Order: sequence, then structure tokens, then C-alpha cells
Amino acid sequence: MRWTRGGSGQMATGEHVSLTLEPSVAVVRVSGDVDLDTAVELWAVLEEAVSARPGVVVDLSDAGVVDSTGVGALVRGRNAARTRSGELVLAGPSTFLRTVLETMRLTSEFPTYATVDEAVGSLKA
Repeated sequence: MRWTRGGSGQMATGEHVSLTLEPSVAVVRVSGDVDLDTAVELWAVLEEAVSARPGVVVDLSDAGVVDSTGVGALVRGRNAARTRSGELVLAGPSTFLRTVLETMRLTSEFPTYATVDEAVGSLKA
């Protein structure tokens, strides 16, 4: 992870996952397929995000296929956020991922929003 100061806050970037620390929330952006290698990177970034802010938005609008290890990383991130009395929400998940979450009976565990702005707004409310 490489940290820089961006226009909206601190940013960390990896190969497929980046983290932006806004004043009240952390936004984790994922690009490409989330397989075993990317899931490890995602979990590391989610760990940083939930340590830094109580509210975490995972932007999946540029993500491809999310396999079981990716879903596992999201569940671990959600659990870590809740342990710290925070919340993790999803923005822009694909129809495929929404179907996977529904099949695994996880839809009630992951509030889902169409856009990052909507997700951020839900955490600020």
C-alpha cells in the first residue's frame, strides 16, 4: 500500500484495491476480479479501513467476478466493523454478487446501495 494525500483525504493504493479516508467514512474501491490473490489484498485494506473509521463503504462498481474468497473477505470486514461498533456497506455490486449474497442468505448483513454517494450518505445519517 502506498499512502498519498488526495483532494478528499488520505489515500492508499494497491494493485486492485484502494482506500480513501474521508472525514467520517472510509471508502474502499475494488477493481477487477476478486479471487484468492485480490481477496488477501481486500482483507488487508478492509482491516485498515475499519481501524480508521467506523463507517466503511466498499465500492464494487469496477469489480468483476467476486469468488468465495472475496465474499469471505467482505464477511470478515463486516465482522471487524461490527466489533468496533461500525458498519460496512456495499456500493455498486453486480447482479451476480447480489445473487450470491442472496443465495448465501447474506443480503440482510450487507446494506447495498447503487452508488458510493448513496452509501456514504447512509452512513452519515
